[in-house]
Amino acid sequence: MLEVSGSVSTVNAPAALGATGTGLIDIDAGGLFRATTLNSATTITNDGAISTTAGGAINGLTGTGNITVSGGTVASANGITQSSLTLSGGAIMDIATNGAASGVTKIKAINIATSGPGYVGKLELRNNDLIVDYTASTNPYATVLAMVKAGLTSLGGNGTGIGSSTVDSGPAGTRLGVVDNGAISGSIPNLSGAPAPAQSVLVKYTWLGDANLDGVVDGTDYALTDTGFGSGGNRWNIGDYNYSGTVDGTDYSLIDTGFGSQSGALPEPACVGILGVLGCGLLRRSRRRHRRA
Repeated sequence: MLEVSGSVSTVNAPAALGATGTGLIDIDAGGLFRATTLNSATTITNDGAISTTAGGAINGLTGTGNITVSGGTVASANGITQSSLTLSGGAIMDIATNGAASGVTKIKAINIATSGPGYVGKLELRNNDLIVDYTASTNPYATVLAMVKAGLTSLGGNGTGIGSSTVDSGPAGTRLGVVDNGAISGSIPNLSGAPAPAQSVLVKYTWLGDANLDGVVDGTDYALTDTGFGSGGNRWNIGDYNYSGTVDGTDYSLIDTGFGSQSGALPEPACVGILGVLGCGLLRRSRRRHRRA
């Protein structure tokens, strides 16, 4: 076991850090390790600060510390839990395909260096989720949403920021849904089984149209979309599934795609009032289209 309680390497001479077999790496509060490569077959505990300039492969990372990746790719078999994640120099934090609670990344801050309108780094989520807990700090919703829009090439982004290669090249009808849990009174209790704080920004790999991020598209999501359409909503949790800033016919088409990708017949939405007529018409036309297919 390697336990670090103070600075181990200098800025000018970072060292390789690795643990094989059942070896453990534990960075105590106040500890600092500057590494070239970072490799561990077991989950690293970091309550201090750890940085890598050349990436590596780890089983996971947990604790209350901070990790900085300034180059290369850190491939993690599981999601990471840290106070902050900082990426620069084209670095990538790559979470392996998982989809369960162990694949959820939980942090309190994400910092990705920028260059012009884009980012110089990427958090690759694949089919995993992200929880950014902003309890007692500034709400990062706008920043996280901008990172996701940049990270998804299927949304016209350049693949930097926060992305998912699974969305961009995988099953039709999927997307990263971004919701400010604080704006909806903490009504989403968890992502893939990982507890979600009431004051947190949630990013979930899910179906298009999964407004409440429960992993399925059903009548509740159609009702939420109708609410967004009728009230001029502009967020994922009330129907803006392409992040255009409005809920319109395109979003109804997207929720149809998400529902159809799950299999089954489209549910009958709750259509109330004049503003619901357009949405209902679009859904009925889509329902006929699915039946002809």
